[in-house]
Amino acid sequence: MQSADEMVLVREYASSGSETAFETLVERHVNLVYSAALRQVREPVLAREVTQTVFIILSRKAAKLPRSTILSGWLYRTTHHVGNRALRAEYRRKKHEQEASQMETEQPDIAWEQIAPLLEEAMADLREKDRNAVVLRYFQNKGLSQVGAAMGTSERAAQKRVERAIGKLRLFFMKRGVAVSAVLLTGVISANAVQAAPAGMVAAASVGLKGAALSSAIAGLVKATMQWMTWLKVKAGAMVGATVLTGAGATALVTVVAIQALHHPSQVVVPTNKSVRELYDALNFSEILQKRSQMALHRAFNAKGIEAATFLIQQLDQNRQVPDDPGAKENRLKAVEFLGWMGSSATNAIPALIKALEDGERDVRQAAAHSLGRIGPEAKSAVPALLEALHFSESAASQALVQIAPDSKEVAMGLLEMLQDNTQPPSMEIIKDLAQMRSQAALIVPVLADLGKGVDIQTRSEVIRTLEKLEVASPDAKAARQALMPQEVATLVPAFRTATEARLSNQDDLQKQANDEDRVKLLLEALQGKDRALNPNDVGALGKYGAAAKAAVPLLLPLIDNDNSAIAQNAINSLGRIGPDAKPALGRILKALDDPELVIRWQAANALWRIDSQYIQQSVAILVESFNSKDSRSVSWGYAMVLGQLGKQATAAIPSLRKALASEDHDLRIFAAKALFQIDPKQAEVVVPALINVLKQRRAMNPHMAAEELGKLGVTGKAAIPVLREALSSGNPELRASAAKALTEIDPANNH
Repeated sequence: MQSADEMVLVREYASSGSETAFETLVERHVNLVYSAALRQVREPVLAREVTQTVFIILSRKAAKLPRSTILSGWLYRTTHHVGNRALRAEYRRKKHEQEASQMETEQPDIAWEQIAPLLEEAMADLREKDRNAVVLRYFQNKGLSQVGAAMGTSERAAQKRVERAIGKLRLFFMKRGVAVSAVLLTGVISANAVQAAPAGMVAAASVGLKGAALSSAIAGLVKATMQWMTWLKVKAGAMVGATVLTGAGATALVTVVAIQALHHPSQVVVPTNKSVRELYDALNFSEILQKRSQMALHRAFNAKGIEAATFLIQQLDQNRQVPDDPGAKENRLKAVEFLGWMGSSATNAIPALIKALEDGERDVRQAAAHSLGRIGPEAKSAVPALLEALHFSESAASQALVQIAPDSKEVAMGLLEMLQDNTQPPSMEIIKDLAQMRSQAALIVPVLADLGKGVDIQTRSEVIRTLEKLEVASPDAKAARQALMPQEVATLVPAFRTATEARLSNQDDLQKQANDEDRVKLLLEALQGKDRALNPNDVGALGKYGAAAKAAVPLLLPLIDNDNSAIAQNAINSLGRIGPDAKPALGRILKALDDPELVIRWQAANALWRIDSQYIQQSVAILVESFNSKDSRSVSWGYAMVLGQLGKQATAAIPSLRKALASEDHDLRIFAAKALFQIDPKQAEVVVPALINVLKQRRAMNPHMAAEELGKLGVTGKAAIPVLREALSSGNPELRASAAKALTEIDPANNH
């Protein structure tokens, strides 16, 4: 049992800085912390570092610990968190050391002898932009800034593209039995890829420009090559970019599907006699196909049911045997993602996906959590593992938990425990996900009400939104939300809370005197402070004030190229919301349109038209292209939302948005339907049936959103009245409330 005076000692240290009190606490618990750390990290030196870190955290968190805290339990939990982070840092350090050591032991001459015969094939396998980046960086040995300038992107974007391309080259060589580190690969390419041409070669190569006769051999080669290049263009049109594929079965199948899509885009059919292996191989090449063709392949694969899931489980097991092999990592990730596409058809894969939550690769762990979420309530056996995974992949695991068990008290308590963990900032994703656990509102509301009092403005805004959604299930949620609202101005960001209180003596004065310019000034003072790191949320908060934040443009400009992706995204978003006064940023934002990161490209396209209306059509074209890309699945709803905001200016997006109405992602259907109606109200003929269809889907995550959009259509949505009446008896309180409101908006004359 905890000694009665332990929290007294904690309070004494917090209030007076008593070293004696703190030393007493350390003496009592150091053995517990060190033993737990040693069991976890299995290395005495690292365990000592973890122990020291835990007590440093205690010293900094002492003032915030509730009096009811069981100190030994809190220390044990904190040791677990710190140990996990230490293990990840140690893994990265050893990995870098291993690569450096491999560089020293590998023999460059031998490596080049193995690489040289395959290099041209490997380079041809890269996409054009990746190939150009490698040529500039390692064939011509240009700096990253020069590579970025040549390709019209930032230095950071160039670095990411080069790293990605080198990873693809390593994988290519690995599959052909040539294992080589990234350091050695780039070194031997730089040293050997370009050699001095024979004397007189310049003159010989220039002979064709001077009208001189060519040898028959060269003339024939020129003619054949020109014909081949012409054929490639024709082939690219018919095959949507298909080049050379390995595997006759996959090649034939992809070719058949691509040609079908070219001639009959609405009637793509995959032959039913194809084996699971052939379909799987074809899916590995599906990125060269249009989205409709990709979906046809996925449907054919998913239709194999248990057989397909069993095949993917075998892929996971086989590739788990070589965890550090880049090819094996990629195969594990694909297998896990494909299982997610199968949804509830992959229930036999649940144990394999639970095991994948412990994979050494973060991407695989996150994909495993997403896939378990897509399986839904039948994956309840994964709940304990997902609760543990919150510490490693919190956003993916949190979303999966509410998809699987939205009414579980155990899940609610696990998510709330993460929010109350003082060793890390509250997760915005967990706060959002809690809005779906309405049956547990009695547990959730008090915690959120307390949490919202001591966080930055962005986090508090998310808390307020979640409380608002919980109001239908808990009357206390409204009071908690209203209690947090007055603080929004007073605590713009924690960094200048003290300054705000000093300048404006009380809450009432603050609300009366602080206009938008004052708030922006305070934000800028905080962001320019030398004693604190940039916070992405603070950067994004500037956009809230629109044109009133024009003084922030010089500060935001260099942040577009910041190495922290979240800061870059929020900087672009804020510049867009500032509007025409942010025109000095246009050059950098245009470059950001080619950034490797999808979300940055999205933010750039969205900001472009807000800053200068002459870019509206260019923005629409980029948004439509990105919306159709397979890489945009995670943010497709965002593209649809922006296209809707553009209204009739985005008519070019109508065909793509109509296709999205058949998406397997119900939320995407809702956003696409909303955008279509905003762009052209005549699209109601397809929008209303699509929203009704979502309402009828039992597995839809947010059916209340469909009801809300039907209500906004007014009398145009009258065909939905029968389905909305049925929704009034739903077990989902938020859906019931949204359906009732929608019925009133569609048909106010009748009492529904």
